[in-house]
Amino acid sequence: MNLLLRIGRTMIRRASTKFMDKVGSKVVSRMTDTSSDAPNASYEPKRNHKETTPPQS
Repeated sequence: MNLLLRIGRTMIRRASTKFMDKVGSKVVSRMTDTSSDAPNASYEPKRNHKETTPPQS
């Protein structure tokens, strides 16, 4: 019984950690600009500069 409780606690702790990693990083990236050089994976730029710049000759 004690072993099952330990396994259950570990599984719940890991699941909550993974959930907070995914959700928490998105919340933080929307609240503040944590890194302008390396944006989060959920970051979508408003426009693509490579598509809008004219070709240079």
